[in-house]
Amino acid sequence: MQQVQKYTWRKPARIAAKTILFIILFLLIILLLIQTGPVQNILRKNAVTWLQKKLQTKVEVGRVYVGLPQNIVLENVYIEDRQKDTLISGGKIVADLNLLKLIFNNQLDIESIALDNITAKVKRQLPDTVFNFQFVVDAFTTKDTATVASDTSSYFIAIPSLALNKVRVIYKDTITGSDMEAWVEHLDTRIDKMDYEHLYFDVPETNINGLTARIYQTKPLARPEPDIKDIVEAQQPSLLKLLFKEANIQNVKIDYRNDVSAFYTTLDLGALNVKPNIIDLNNRVIDFQHIEL
Repeated sequence: MQQVQKYTWRKPARIAAKTILFIILFLLIILLLIQTGPVQNILRKNAVTWLQKKLQTKVEVGRVYVGLPQNIVLENVYIEDRQKDTLISGGKIVADLNLLKLIFNNQLDIESIALDNITAKVKRQLPDTVFNFQFVVDAFTTKDTATVASDTSSYFIAIPSLALNKVRVIYKDTITGSDMEAWVEHLDTRIDKMDYEHLYFDVPETNINGLTARIYQTKPLARPEPDIKDIVEAQQPSLLKLLFKEANIQNVKIDYRNDVSAFYTTLDLGALNVKPNIIDLNNRVIDFQHIEL
């Protein structure tokens, strides 16, 4: 009787074992196929089609590499903004993100981003009151209805690891009168919290080696609003809120011009290490634990 029961369980056990082995083999074959050129090309075409549909703008990608379940590499990238101007172009983008959450839950969960040889254009011009990349944030952000009801312009972004190598950034904001351009040779940092609309940045540690920038400030565009509203807003400005624990900066050249306050200066910095205790721009209080120049 025991021998009959032994043989009775042997066949289902073999079937289960073969099924598990087949599934493992199938997954291994898929992973191997993903690494091949033809499959990568198919993925590239599907990714471009998906991004164009998602962002509703022109997207071009020369090559795509996907390392499941998180790593994705895009080379020779071109993305237009909604005004058909360049948003991002060139080089290589390496992102460590949760692809399953992105595909199935429409959530952008980023662990790290690395940009190499990239040009990015950030601008805000009337009649628009938002930046030209806002549509990308909107496309991958699941909005909380309670939050949206109280403040529709607040978006917090967190990136545990961010690296820039040979990156050019062009920033034009006609509303605030800012015209900036920067070339970054190397930058690595992490962003715990960033709200660009309210100028809130929490970047615990930043390392920069090689930065050339020009920063020009002109008179902001006037808005057709009552004078009393302008006076109240001028008395209660939304100042930059910058939180960090340490900054290591080397080889920096900055040309700053402010036509409104008639303030013009240049900076040629060899090396700077800063560890602050308190940075309170609202009350004009800056307390350094350590500074080496």
